[in-house]
Amino acid sequence: MRIALVLFAAACGSAAPSATAPSPTAPSATAASATPPSPTAPSPRAPSPTAPSAAAPSATPPSAAAPSATPPSATAAPLSNKVEPSLPAHELVARLERTPCFGWCPVYRVTVFRDGVVEYEGERFVKTQGRATGHINPSQLAELEQLFHVHHYLHLKDSYEDYGITDMPSANSSYVPVGGKLKSINHYFGDDHAPKDLIDVEDGIDRIVQIEQWIGTKDERKRLRNR
Repeated sequence: MRIALVLFAAACGSAAPSATAPSPTAPSATAASATPPSPTAPSPRAPSPTAPSAAAPSATPPSAAAPSATPPSATAAPLSNKVEPSLPAHELVARLERTPCFGWCPVYRVTVFRDGVVEYEGERFVKTQGRATGHINPSQLAELEQLFHVHHYLHLKDSYEDYGITDMPSANSSYVPVGGKLKSINHYFGDDHAPKDLIDVEDGIDRIVQIEQWIGTKDERKRLRNR
């Protein structure tokens, strides 16, 4: 009986340690389970630094909107500056007047202005009697200026009116150079001392303004002799 109790006590003593052995593993398991959440706790804070960086680009669009206000002010100024210099003045450039003769010479006067306006007034033996208005372009106006320059109009005499032959017409011309003074020449066709340069200027004015559109061609004027 005593031996049996000793054996029973020995058996109970050996079983106690085996039951308590699993208890140390429980803390180790809880330690492992507790540690994984602790590293993950800082990870949710990672997006918080990015939030300010995302907000910074949103502030740039307002600054980009500021240059958009400057183009209207830059384009408005040149528009008003281009109009005035492009308009030539309505100033006299040249005038030619042809007087009557003993016959059917055309009697008219034509005046050219620096803005290209041409004013015509016909009296006798012309297709268009009375006043009319025309226009020449800038290249024709430059050709007219060159006409007076090439034939030295400003250096000619002011009058060629020797009446060696009677009943001839006259051609009275005028010219105002840019920034200069009026120059006029009276030319009576009975004066054989008149230079060819003067006659070329007179005929050149008629040609440039296309005078036949108002006075008619030579054949048309012949039919007007009995008007």
